[in-house]
Amino acid sequence: QSLVRDFGPVTVTLGEVSIFAAHDADPQRGGAEFDVVKVEVQGERLVKLHELLETLEHTSTFPTYVPHITCAYVKPGGGQKYVGKRDVDGLECHFTSFVFG
Repeated sequence: QSLVRDFGPVTVTLGEVSIFAAHDADPQRGGAEFDVVKVEVQGERLVKLHELLETLEHTSTFPTYVPHITCAYVKPGGGQKYVGKRDVDGLECHFTSFVFG
């Protein structure tokens, strides 16, 4: 808590919909069972917060930081129809709290 006490709120901008495809071999993806439908997220303070939290002792199963909001886990191949949708593109979201786990 002391590490982030004075960090303040984080504002992010949502992007287009994309997926982590089930057939993608990268271990952070949905595995063979799911396409992970997600919205891309951009925000300088979010990246700074991530870098700050990386200094804490932790175990990560995700080799690369990919800021996103997970929307759904769908059957393999089912996520492709959502790719490129821009329904929330440009929408700003403000976060004032988070859970580290």
